Amino acid sequence: MKIYFISSDIKKYKEICKLFPFEIFHKKMDIIEIQGSMEEIVRDKAIRAYNSILGNKSSKNVGNSNRDNEDGNRDTENNKDKNIRAKDIDIGNINTTTSIKNVDNRDGEEDFAVLVDDVSLEMKGLNDFPGPYVKYFLGIGLEKIQKIAFFYGTECTAICSLGLVYKCGGNVCVITSEGRTEGNIIVSDDLGTNEFGFDGIFQPKGYQKSYGEMTVEEKNEISHRAVAVMHMVEKIKDLGIFMK
Repeated sequence: MKIYFISSDIKKYKEICKLFPFEIFHKKMDIIEIQGSMEEIVRDKAIRAYNSILGNKSSKNVGNSNRDNEDGNRDTENNKDKNIRAKDIDIGNINTTTSIKNVDNRDGEEDFAVLVDDVSLEMKGLNDFPGPYVKYFLGIGLEKIQKIAFFYGTECTAICSLGLVYKCGGNVCVITSEGRTEGNIIVSDDLGTNEFGFDGIFQPKGYQKSYGEMTVEEKNEISHRAVAVMHMVEKIKDLGIFMK
């Protein structure tokens, strides 16, 4: 079973590949994100991606990682009666509210799974804002975020949530995991060389470097994404899927 990591960010895909102990394929796609908690967002995002690729499989388009899916976020009236609910295998977690298209095999097509991630940055001085809306917050620029942190406090938490959707028997299952790294927004002119997102201004507690100043290997030892992947791999091992 192939696992497709759904993201328009190639740097994020390369980082994910180094963290997982098995092969991950890339599918470039922009997914509409709902407003809600990290749990709600990553579940909905994963299911939207699964539906999009499922639609592409019927058109024999799956596996082309360089091709964007222009129709991936459209759920037509004709498909609504074919939808089923995702099975929630995370005890204690909320049930997903997004339905999944019928997953009956067509013409012996290979089963697949989709993996998505969503990142949050909680700044303590801003009552955990921007949270899961950090992508839009980054739009003001790192320098302005540094100035905000200077006045309201630098302490923050970087969070990565992963969502995996796959076929399990006659159902479709959703697995989620989360990783957190405590740290501070650093007020510095040096944003490092490897930064993307808020890497250049986020310094994990106990370290003298920002993510942006670390090598990929150093970052992957401690990052919020690395922790989320570790928890996801543990769940996958416990369930006995994908791994021999």
